[in-house]
Amino acid sequence: MLKKRFVYVGSFEHNTFKECMSIYVAQMNCETGELSHIQSYNNCFNYGYICMNNSKKNLYGVNTRLGTGSVCSFSIDSVKGFIVFQKELELPGASLGIHIIVSNNDKFVLIAMGGSSNIYSCAVNEKGAVNKVVDIFQLPPGKGTVARQMAGPAPHQVCFDNRGKYLFVPDINSDRVLVLSFDNNNGKMRLLSSASVEGGEGPRHCVVHKNNKWVYLINEMGCSVYFFEFNKKAEKLEQKQTIKILPHEFVELHEGNEIQLGAIQFSPDGRFIFISMRNCFFEDGSDKIFRITIDENDGIMKDVKDFSCHGICPRMFDFTPDGEFMLIGNKFSNEVISVRYWKDTGSLGNVCGRIQAKENASLVAKDIVLE
Repeated sequence: MLKKRFVYVGSFEHNTFKECMSIYVAQMNCETGELSHIQSYNNCFNYGYICMNNSKKNLYGVNTRLGTGSVCSFSIDSVKGFIVFQKELELPGASLGIHIIVSNNDKFVLIAMGGSSNIYSCAVNEKGAVNKVVDIFQLPPGKGTVARQMAGPAPHQVCFDNRGKYLFVPDINSDRVLVLSFDNNNGKMRLLSSASVEGGEGPRHCVVHKNNKWVYLINEMGCSVYFFEFNKKAEKLEQKQTIKILPHEFVELHEGNEIQLGAIQFSPDGRFIFISMRNCFFEDGSDKIFRITIDENDGIMKDVKDFSCHGICPRMFDFTPDGEFMLIGNKFSNEVISVRYWKDTGSLGNVCGRIQAKENASLVAKDIVLE
């Protein structure tokens, strides 16, 4: 039977955080990478982040609003790929939802709230719908060294290790990464340790290597990448290497919008990490995606190379499960594109498909293939 691939795209507005934004669904040609828009859904959320569960049966979105916060769940039509609204769950004391992820066993959804310095753990029911809040972890006090970090702790991501036992939480305002334990039976979280970065760096997102030992962190403001090893016995991150994607002096003297790192992903084979950068343009006006080679023996980063993202402000990107394409959400170009990924060389090719969004196409959830 012919395979059908679907791509799910969230959008959000960050000037006022008051706009009602859409989730877009596209069908993708598995051979050519062409994208065709098939659904738009708008329930007056501002989708700062979306994700899907491991069974590929449910989609979740966090509402990015000031002074409030909620999460909603959708079921995914197994034939047409459409999303169908299930439920919205209000999160007590929440503000400014930043990130959302699903536990390895699909029983819990975790949400990072940057405005209220909390991580929420929410149970889902047998149909995958968000059901109730089972735990709230408040980040310990902390602050960074630059003006924009003075509001207090702000978790920017929740990242599981590969076994779903530990959580890594980049705190963009306090220049640290917290390590938490996670109980897959009851959804409870507990602080174990933290690792600091240089002042003013702004930890944003991290990824865990398939060996479940190497952790790579991007810093939004410092335009740097940190390599940690996770010491499971001590339950802490140990810094091994730091590299600057751009020289500090270049970033400091840059005129215009602040240069920022946006997202980080491993290549499907784990040989490279890819990183998106905003507001540092090629001559044609497009932003950049960087590739860094990972030494297979010790995890050390080397050989930084850049590619065009074929648009402006690549907030999020992801690879298709077969590793043939990269999907890029170019926020200020108001579109999501697919580009060919050449596995042998780790290179990005030309644009193969694109879908337009109303505005601010911000991220790409992992796509799914239905038989």
